[in-house]
Amino acid sequence: MASGKHHKFGTFLGVYTPSILTILGLIMYLRFGWIVGNVGYINTIIIVLMASSITFITGLSASAIATNIKVGVGGEYYMISRSLGLEPGGAIGIPLYLCRTLSVTFYCYGLSEAILILWPESQGLFSGYALQGLTIVFIVLVTTLSGKSAKLVLKSQIPIMIIVGVSILALIIGVLTKDLHAPTTVASYSTAPEGFWYVFAVFFPAVTGFTAGIGLSGDLKDPQKSIPKGTLSAVVSGAVIYLIIPLFHYS
Repeated sequence: MASGKHHKFGTFLGVYTPSILTILGLIMYLRFGWIVGNVGYINTIIIVLMASSITFITGLSASAIATNIKVGVGGEYYMISRSLGLEPGGAIGIPLYLCRTLSVTFYCYGLSEAILILWPESQGLFSGYALQGLTIVFIVLVTTLSGKSAKLVLKSQIPIMIIVGVSILALIIGVLTKDLHAPTTVASYSTAPEGFWYVFAVFFPAVTGFTAGIGLSGDLKDPQKSIPKGTLSAVVSGAVIYLIIPLFHYS
């Protein structure tokens, strides 16, 4: 009975949903326009293809490992430690744990910034502690929700994914209802004088969220099937969306 309780999520809810939501996250909403504005449409497509190719190859490697061993609790750490040994697994697992912990602050901070931008008096608030205070509130809420139930967290992601889909659809409809013009193709680097690779470095974390589903390996019904299907589907879906959005940013 205890084992059944630990393995209860399928491919869509347990792997695809958390992965695609992490991919289509903070950078897409707050930094993607900045990326397109600096490097132009063509270079943006190159950046998306390069970054997505890296994550797709990594996803293939993770899928190969997942289909060759019995995956247990621990996600990437479990897979690496069982395939390369405990020492490499621990060396990678500890930074991975810290990365996941800090990413909560990263996303909560971005959400707070996006909310405060909607307020007319946001410029005055930014000079105080409203941004930090709202971020702390979100961190506490996310931590409380995660500690209460993994099932509750995963189910709460369904309405969030619907909202993300509606926001992308709203962007497309908003562009198509106005006069269209050719997208900007010339790179200006007006706010990124460091150049192409600096912009690439800003974008790359946007596609690394595909490991979110792998981290839930202990809560999956069949991790050997769900991890390859859910991970690769999320990587491909995210890449397609990131290839479409730049066209509508400047159309």
